[in-house]
Amino acid sequence: MAVFDVTSSDGIARNEVNQYEMGRYISSNEAVWRILNFPIHKRHPTVIHLSVHLENGQRVYFTEVCPHSFLSPSSTWDSKNKKWSRRKVGQSLSDYPGIKSTDAIGRVYTVHPNNSECFHLRLLLHEVPGPTSFQYLKTFEGRICSNYKEACQVRGLLENDEHWNATLEESAFMHSPRMLRDLFAVMLQVCAVSNPNQLWINHQENLSEDILHQVRIQQRNMDLEFSTEILNEALIIEDKVRSLGGSD
Repeated sequence: MAVFDVTSSDGIARNEVNQYEMGRYISSNEAVWRILNFPIHKRHPTVIHLSVHLENGQRVYFTEVCPHSFLSPSSTWDSKNKKWSRRKVGQSLSDYPGIKSTDAIGRVYTVHPNNSECFHLRLLLHEVPGPTSFQYLKTFEGRICSNYKEACQVRGLLENDEHWNATLEESAFMHSPRMLRDLFAVMLQVCAVSNPNQLWINHQENLSEDILHQVRIQQRNMDLEFSTEILNEALIIEDKVRSLGGSD
């Protein structure tokens, strides 16, 4: 075993641990507090981290201590008898006689907007009172939405895309369709567009004019109009989106 010591340029050995112990000051109040073994600090109320997951996407852990994957504020896990028991300490619930609850609070983990479905699910969980199922969160005024983002839109939880519509309309007068497609890719990646499909439908012809012109020249027919093939070719912006950091 090798032992090293730090020596300054003037040849004096420096022991930082010893210097810390010699320089530490404990007041009489702190000394008495520690001698009597009083708690030094505490946090109140208890904060419980709550994860967000899509339907059937939760993580389940099986351990010898507690084989359950849920937590109830009105129950505690009896590790000796391996069962759940009603809390004996806490505040009584007026609607449920004989049941007590603690003042622990929950905090939901944040979700990155790139994880679109989970991000909008988290938004719905904060805005919809008393949800009973995943389908309940997708339902609004009797209408079942196809995904959580659509559910947020019909509830008015997302901003509309009028600003992005105006941006593309103004840019169409000054820039080429290729530059418009680059701008559209940037919007998709970093601008959190609420309804990308509708934004594309509104401006698909402006984004595809150069492709239509090329096809007209190749086929020597200047009367050709927009077709599904031409519009789909303008949508090939995957490389541009990936270069901006996108993965979908």
